[in-house]
Amino acid sequence: MSQNIYKELKEQALQVCEGMRIDFPQYHRKSKLSIASALTPDNEKTWCMNNGTVAFIIEREMFVAHYTKKLMRLLDNAGFSKADFQVPFSNWDYPIDFKREWDELYRQSLIQQDLEYKEDCEEYSARHAIGKLSADVLESCFHIPKAGVRFRNLNGSSYFQPDRWNIKEMLGHFCSNNGVIVFYHADGEVYITRNWNVMNALFNAGYTKSDLTVPLSNGEEIVDETLAARWAAIAG
Repeated sequence: MSQNIYKELKEQALQVCEGMRIDFPQYHRKSKLSIASALTPDNEKTWCMNNGTVAFIIEREMFVAHYTKKLMRLLDNAGFSKADFQVPFSNWDYPIDFKREWDELYRQSLIQQDLEYKEDCEEYSARHAIGKLSADVLESCFHIPKAGVRFRNLNGSSYFQPDRWNIKEMLGHFCSNNGVIVFYHADGEVYITRNWNVMNALFNAGYTKSDLTVPLSNGEEIVDETLAARWAAIAG
């Protein structure tokens, strides 16, 4: 069983070795990786994390991966313990000769993190009787992208981005201002709308009115043309 877990762990990681060429772009400096001090018997079946990068050691070999809950669950199930050693590629550095592979692992980890985020939100919402709105209702709303929305206002420019780290506190809540409604949907996504029929759907799904920031409710204009056109089509 351990070998199967090891195989799955390695598929999510990049194996690193002594002397691997690395680049620190923020310092305009290249170097060579040194991991020999971490590959000791005491560090067998251990892991360490720094800045969302996880390094783990299997049979005197080091592997590095991007954090996901799935990865940490596999490490725990395989009996790994936390240790303290240097974590490669956790301070903006990257492997020069394996940058494409490292970037692809990062892309895959983001997909997994999005899946885990949605599952966590839906599980929380189910426990707290927060319902999902129908597809028809959501189509009349503007979805705030994960990366957020930049907009112009009288004071220059500003930015709104959903706080995914504290999202559970806001799931199932809504607020309105100047004819704009914002709500935090059961799956963790954030929407705004000018369609007041949505209010009935929110109440019926168990949502609660709260004091929240309502983006685009004070005359702001979205900077991104594609997003601005989408909001204009929905807002009418």
